[in-house]
Amino acid sequence: MGLPAQCQKLLNDMNKLEAQVKQIQSAPGYIQDHTGPHPGRPDPESLTEVKALEKQIAAKNSAFNACLVANVAPFPVKITVTSIASIEGTSEIGSDEPYVIVTAVDLTSLVPGLECTLYGPVSLNAGESKSPGGKPFWFIDNTTGKAIPDLTKAIFIVSLMENDNGSPSAARAFVKGLATVSIAGSTALPLAQRITKLKADVDSALATPTGFPNVDDQIGASLQLALSKLDLVLPILGPHTVTLTFSGDGKFVVTCTITKA
Repeated sequence: MGLPAQCQKLLNDMNKLEAQVKQIQSAPGYIQDHTGPHPGRPDPESLTEVKALEKQIAAKNSAFNACLVANVAPFPVKITVTSIASIEGTSEIGSDEPYVIVTAVDLTSLVPGLECTLYGPVSLNAGESKSPGGKPFWFIDNTTGKAIPDLTKAIFIVSLMENDNGSPSAARAFVKGLATVSIAGSTALPLAQRITKLKADVDSALATPTGFPNVDDQIGASLQLALSKLDLVLPILGPHTVTLTFSGDGKFVVTCTITKA
């Protein structure tokens, strides 16, 4: 699958503008030396030219994204947690060991499909980022990809835990059991209410102790990974990332990568 011609033209125009910016910024004298009126700063005339080009780039980028959404048909994708980053560590002594559980729901059939996928734990100090490994959480067989032509037919709930003496695999099992009951029992509710209920039920499952004496603690509440139509077509250019930030006892960023299947 290639880019539609009209989108390709916009991308080419944007690349040319970006090349002009790089050419200006790399030219001798762009950053003034000690003989200039503002040593260490960009030449004012060149900077004005760069800012004008950057405005054109932003406009072309908006047009390009709109072109993708309007002209690229949904195609199969895979979605995977590819990074857990520690912005601020927890109050636990030593390195943190966060893990992620993603609850993915496919509502395209009469009987919804559901899978919970575990990533990690990984050992992290503040400022570090690591890949937890693991298979895609979409599609829900953890192997193949699947298109999402209707964003109301897929739900993704992401949860972050700190591993102490608990069992991540047991936590995953608790979440899957309660999430399955939640989805089956909420068919009469509007989608927004189903998602709210599912998040609450997932959090309730994660409050179940899976170890002793130091239980695993949830970091912030579970979050919905709410994707846009643009998120699902940008992988035509290569891997596309979406992030979620969890704040509680510590602050962490979870990165999900969407790839063309």
